[in-house]
Amino acid sequence: MKFDVVIVGGGLAGMVAGISLQKAGLSTAIISGGQNALHFFSGTFESLKEPDERLAALFSAAGIRVHYREGVRLMPLGTFKKAALSLEDIDIFPNAKIARRVLIVNFLGYHDFFSSFLAEGLEKHGIECRIRFLSLPDLDNTKAHGEMRSVQIARSMDRIWEKVVQEVRLLLKDDDSVILPQVFGLQDASIPGRIRQSLPAQVVFAGTLPPSVPGIRTLHLLKHRYGVLGGTYLMGDEVVQAHLYEGVVHSVVTKNLGQHYLEAGTFILATGSFFSKGLSSTPEKVYEPIFGADVSFLPDRNGWYNPSPLTMFGKYNLRERLAEVGTPQVMLALEIDGQTALVSDESWECHEGQLLFNNVYLGETCDLRSEQGAQLDIVACKNSRLLEPAVVEPCRRFAPVAGRDVHELEDGSL
Repeated sequence: MKFDVVIVGGGLAGMVAGISLQKAGLSTAIISGGQNALHFFSGTFESLKEPDERLAALFSAAGIRVHYREGVRLMPLGTFKKAALSLEDIDIFPNAKIARRVLIVNFLGYHDFFSSFLAEGLEKHGIECRIRFLSLPDLDNTKAHGEMRSVQIARSMDRIWEKVVQEVRLLLKDDDSVILPQVFGLQDASIPGRIRQSLPAQVVFAGTLPPSVPGIRTLHLLKHRYGVLGGTYLMGDEVVQAHLYEGVVHSVVTKNLGQHYLEAGTFILATGSFFSKGLSSTPEKVYEPIFGADVSFLPDRNGWYNPSPLTMFGKYNLRERLAEVGTPQVMLALEIDGQTALVSDESWECHEGQLLFNNVYLGETCDLRSEQGAQLDIVACKNSRLLEPAVVEPCRRFAPVAGRDVHELEDGSL
């Protein structure tokens, strides 16, 4: 199978490339492994710049309505993030004071929408919140067939959104805003706008746990536009081998096509980073797994991540507690045949190595002297009060074992 261009990766970058090239008259194929970053798309784009005319026209032709307004958007846990370019049904506010009194509405049995976190975050900005749950008989069938996830609920909401509006009307009092889960408009992008027109209060759609309904809708629209232009979309496939000659890719083998190679004059790598497996790593290196492309990375693993800030639930900065907690401590007692051979205490120092910081976080104390213990490998250096991490397989304690013989070596170790 020959194409002008083969694109590896069916996310936003791959789809935009494919649509643009098809429109320019080139034949293309997109190889998509399935789930990509659009399934986790919040509805706002990372770029804070206004899109150029070419990108705006591409979205418009695909039926994707976007708007540009510099400000902040409401995040799923009640925090706010700078945003500008977003889908039409995602609100961008001038600041975090989005309302005076808010009604947060969730559906009974739906646990991927964090109402209490939203309320807690908004109340920090002086916004009064009420939380109410709707029990809809139309969702009972969804519950009966497994967990209620965003996509399953969204399929029902495209049919029963008017019933939701009626129920919300009954709940509204003097609220000037209502927050709903982002589970509307999976197939019909006009539904969020129609909900806004039907309620007497400002309507805000807040994100849920993945998969993202606006993200899946965006992907469907892009795929449809790509197909209309004549592109070949290989869904659920992946490259297993690339044929190179003098450093140039000439063809690739995919999992589904087997020996039917995909040949092209140009290959576009749009596989993203670690999240979408566009990059992989070992303890020694970072590498690109498909074409073996050059990757620039720091040789020191400690430089592969940003140690600050370290947050939980998007809002609790754990590193703020470092000063009060102190440095990591590991304490242990080693007994051989009933005799104590080594005991460490709070005065022993911890070597700042890979193993320690993969197991003991934020200055926690790991006390291995207790019966419960923890899984950690430590080597005590001779004549020092320094605990060194040992890169060996973890040693779990199942039961006390009596040693047959104990020998003291020339260097004083046992």
